[in-house]
Amino acid sequence: MEDNTFGNIKSLGIYELRAVARSFGIPSPTTKKREQLIELIIEQLKSGNKTETNLPTKQGRPYKKLLNIDSILNSIKNLDYENQIKTIKSYEDVLEFHQKIPTIDNFSLNILVNVKGVVRKSNEVYFIDQSTSSPIYIDDMTKFRKITEGDFIEGVAIKTNIDDHAYLKSITKINNESTDDYKMVYNDCQTTILPSTNNNIIFSNNEIICGTRNLINFKISQENIHILKNFIKSFDKNTVCIIIGNNLCFEDKFLLENIDESIKFLGDYNLNQNINFNKFIDVISLIERLEKQEKNIVIIVNDIMTIANTCDLFFDGEINQTYGHCNESILVIKKLLGLAKYTNIGRSTTLISFYQDVDLNNKLFLNEIYKVSNIIKI
Repeated sequence: MEDNTFGNIKSLGIYELRAVARSFGIPSPTTKKREQLIELIIEQLKSGNKTETNLPTKQGRPYKKLLNIDSILNSIKNLDYENQIKTIKSYEDVLEFHQKIPTIDNFSLNILVNVKGVVRKSNEVYFIDQSTSSPIYIDDMTKFRKITEGDFIEGVAIKTNIDDHAYLKSITKINNESTDDYKMVYNDCQTTILPSTNNNIIFSNNEIICGTRNLINFKISQENIHILKNFIKSFDKNTVCIIIGNNLCFEDKFLLENIDESIKFLGDYNLNQNINFNKFIDVISLIERLEKQEKNIVIIVNDIMTIANTCDLFFDGEINQTYGHCNESILVIKKLLGLAKYTNIGRSTTLISFYQDVDLNNKLFLNEIYKVSNIIKI
């Protein structure tokens, strides 16, 4: 049992180790290396001291209250949290993201790096760089007045001396448009109506009605990737294409990364599930922002059931016996399906999900995805 406990600790990522260290009252976890954190946590476990689940409230260095901190603690020590279990009632309960972010004001490096990600707001404004998964801080919003929470930005940052953190220096694109062309719009008064059958897009000679949910039995490869590329190239300038892919092998990620005219949220097969899941959080924030920006949106999900599998690994919750996935995963899938809509101003969000034959044996897929989607045969 002891070996299993210590093995669980050693398998944690750096942010998870820091969160556990704070729960044990270990001071200044962000200043310690991974090996030091592991050693201090194991020593604390051996001492038998009780953990404190309340994080400190003082300001200072960054700390994260991870959404799954209780399950992490339970996996390394038999703790009684029965009185602290929160009933999950909605998607918002599932996806609420807790972070406390500092203001960065101490620079010792002057290295410029290209960065991109979705703007988040907590104590400070920041985003997580898609390439490095490091936080990029935006301390002067007066300099970047065009951006707001949920925008996907690309630009240049200056690396600092604090871990892998960096500070945003300039922006080159906002929501896939150049900063010079981008005009900030905020329309929060749209209502959902039935999709217009006259408003279509064409995928491999098949009509897809904008604002609907669609399933295509399609596995990307070198031989057929041109079909997807040509489809995306056909979109007008007011349409933003978002590609989602979790747990991708190298070949599939390479093919998707090389599709132009799209915003991509791609996760490696061996990527930490926390990072994979938080990419999904960013996708939702971006889509909700683009809707207010009056953009047409086409969401392309490569192998939709990998999202449910990623959520299962992230939450590690109780499995729903009917669907074979945890309840949190079911809520996430329903949220994704609910994004498809057509509004009174003629704006649409269209969901296109790829699936495989094996998914037809999955009850969650059949009952919550397949039966509410249009089946596109190619």
